[in-house]
Amino acid sequence: MLFLSRSHDFFDFTNQIILPSTSIHQAYANGFSEEQAFIQNLALFLTSFYKSHIRVLETTQQNIAALLMGLEYLINIPYMDDTEVFKLHHNLDNPAAAANMMGLQI
Repeated sequence: MLFLSRSHDFFDFTNQIILPSTSIHQAYANGFSEEQAFIQNLALFLTSFYKSHIRVLETTQQNIAALLMGLEYLINIPYMDDTEVFKLHHNLDNPAAAANMMGLQI
């Protein structure tokens, strides 16, 4: 399935950009606005993506590995000292409201 292949590619690529050993908290705190925006957008993407596709990602071991990879990022996001990103993380049920909070339009 092309969708699953692309989602695996996305998670592999994200792992190359943000290594699993990276402290997202420190990267956000010390990053420039572009890096902070990337982390915010990653959180928004992952919350929306999982809301729509989590059932598909739970079907095989390979899919579960990709699911867990993204969840690792989401687990670390609330530890950042940014109230808006923290609210975004906890707004899993309404990605549009989370995007609106960040000033984005989807």
